[in-house]
Amino acid sequence: MDEQLRKAMEAAAEYVANDPTLKKLREQTEAMEEAGMSTDGPTPPPCNPEIFKSGKEVFVTSTIPSNAMECWVKQVAEKSGQPVDWHFRGGRAIVLALGDLEKVKKALNELMPEHDRLYQEAVRKLEF
Repeated sequence: MDEQLRKAMEAAAEYVANDPTLKKLREQTEAMEEAGMSTDGPTPPPCNPEIFKSGKEVFVTSTIPSNAMECWVKQVAEKSGQPVDWHFRGGRAIVLALGDLEKVKKALNELMPEHDRLYQEAVRKLEF
């Protein structure tokens, strides 16, 4: 590697390590990962194949990070006692369910404030 290229790479590494904006973004990413809400963190498991194939679409949303969405959908499944899962389609989170859909609908309604909180939190983090 020639000297000029080496110096340029060192300068770039120094910039990335010390830039205050990048440092803030790294801190935000770490906090989101610790809270389980980072789409940059572990990828949630794929949608249950049976639910994916035969489930009825019960809800569609967007913007919420994938790990936060995974946690919320698990809450819906637990509260309803029914098989519920989700997947992305066209950039949107599609929630599917099997079983007693009225129980799922009731759980969705009860957990909607948490969904809305997650959505608002995600929107606040968007930079325009």
